[in-house]
Amino acid sequence: MSALHGLDGETAETVRLVLGRRAPDVLRALEETDDPSNDLRDRTAAVLAEEFSREVSGPDWEPSPHGIRVDDAIGRFYRCYPVDRR
Repeated sequence: MSALHGLDGETAETVRLVLGRRAPDVLRALEETDDPSNDLRDRTAAVLAEEFSREVSGPDWEPSPHGIRVDDAIGRFYRCYPVDRR
């Protein structure tokens, strides 16, 4: 089973969209495991964070609607797959 099945539908869709464009190798790795390693969790979040940073602009640094969706996906991803920093 894919790690993406552990996420809610909107989050999984956002992760697939972003990783499919920016890091297909990371997407493939997520789809091949149901328990992503800390490294894979970090790599996923890094790609999502980069996408989010590209969606923040304007004088108030407000995220676009897509940026908000990506930011929400980052939080939900980490809640489902926290990184163990021991």
